[in-house]
Amino acid sequence: MGRKATLLLYSSTLLFGLLVAGSLAQQQNKSSQEDSPKPLPYVVRVRLPNYFAQIGLSRRQRSELRKVCEQFDRKIAERLWKIRQLQEEIRKLRQEKEAACMEKLTDEQRKRLAELKEAAARRRTARRDSSDEM
Repeated sequence: MGRKATLLLYSSTLLFGLLVAGSLAQQQNKSSQEDSPKPLPYVVRVRLPNYFAQIGLSRRQRSELRKVCEQFDRKIAERLWKIRQLQEEIRKLRQEKEAACMEKLTDEQRKRLAELKEAAARRRTARRDSSDEM
């Protein structure tokens, strides 16, 4: 074989090897990501249940309890995060709903609606101020 053919053979073999190694690494990353917990946008604070710190736990017990609590606290934090995301999604949907409904109103109806909203805001402010005085 010629020099160019040998070089081409070696380079294609090397390239093939790199591709195979890369795909294996991706598969390993996917499986390890599935096993590891999803990262949250904040730190999960591990807490013992109420009064557990006051019953004279040994260091070993405290360590074991923290491991158990960490699993549950992470699950709780993940669900709370999902709830916050859903609440934000609901808020946006309500805004879109109101905007779509506003499109169906006449100018006079929009003006009247704005007046009603302002009056309600004034009543809320007055009620809040009167409750603060008590």
